[in-house]
Amino acid sequence: MAPTSHDIYIMDLDVDTMATILFSKSVRGIDPGAHFICVSSNENNAIAVAKARLEYFLTKPIDKTELIDTLLEIKKEV
Repeated sequence: MAPTSHDIYIMDLDVDTMATILFSKSVRGIDPGAHFICVSSNENNAIAVAKARLEYFLTKPIDKTELIDTLLEIKKEV
């Protein structure tokens, strides 16, 4: 793992969906083991997440239990 990499990125797609997707692809080029949790109030953004092959999508408002479950699932892989 690169010294400046992170295990998990939580990305807000409502800010700029395409910029977020491009950022995640850039990170994946450097750190293929990075995990992404994408959040959005627009459920249609789940399609963009799937096409970009990002693993996790949560809708806003974020359910605390769902976030914890997602983090625990990622922890098993890290």
